[in-house]
Order: sequence, then C-alpha cells, then structure tokens
Amino acid sequence: MPDDFDQDEPTPEGGFQLIPAGTVAEANCITAEERTSGSGKPQMQLTWRIVGPEFKGRRVWDDLCFVDGRKARSKAVCATLGIVLSAKAALLPSAFVGKRAVLTIVVDTYNGKTKNKVGYDGVAPAAPADGTPVDAGDVLPEEEIPF
Repeated sequence: MPDDFDQDEPTPEGGFQLIPAGTVAEANCITAEERTSGSGKPQMQLTWRIVGPEFKGRRVWDDLCFVDGRKARSKAVCATLGIVLSAKAALLPSAFVGKRAVLTIVVDTYNGKTKNKVGYDGVAPAAPADGTPVDAGDVLPEEEIPF
C-alpha cells in the first residue's frame, strides 16, 4: 500500500480513496437487502465492513444475482458462507448478516461511478478464531436451489 494512503481522506470528487484492486481483507457482512437490478432481476446487495488491520471499518459491496448465468456465483457465495439453500425455504437477507469472510476486492466502474466491490471469485471462508478448519458445506443440486 502506498505510504501516503489515507483511507479517510476524501478524494477531490468528494468520495473516499479506492482500496487498491487485488486487496485481500477479512470482513463482516453488516447488511443484506433484497433489490431489483436495473434490468428488473432479483438480487441481494451485501454490505461488508472490513475488520482490519488495513482498511479497518471501510465498506465494500457485493451483488448476488439470482438469474440464469449468474446463479452459479450466488450459490458459491452462499456455500462459502455456510448458508444452506433449500427449495422449500426463502433465502432471507438475515441469512447473510453477521457472516465473516475473506474478500478479494476489485475496482469497478458502472454508470460513470467508480467504487470498490467484491470480485467474482472474491469470497473465501474466514478462519475461525480457534483455528478450526473451515468447511464451506455442500452445494445443493441446481434443481433444488430456490432461485
């Protein structure tokens, strides 16, 4: 990280300095909201707060989309976080809140706005404090996924 990086220093455009692409950081999911994409597709927007040591307190966003072509990533993230998917139960935002993961952060520009977000393969299990190995759980077959 550059010596002159100040995570709380606003950029000239009024935002915060971007976290460098490729940064790997442990984070907690602090909010999850059901949303609709610009094209009308269902998605879940996750807000992650980095727990440190670098970039502690900074937020990073992730959108999980539940449509063909994007379901595989959403299912993989759920499995990594230990969220069991069931065709008989709705996937609620509360299933994500409080989960901890190791994120790989990227820089993304969409509709003229540049921000940090979680990379496509950017969610990995966080090691428990006691050092117990992490088991991401089993992934359900495609036909049993509720989205």
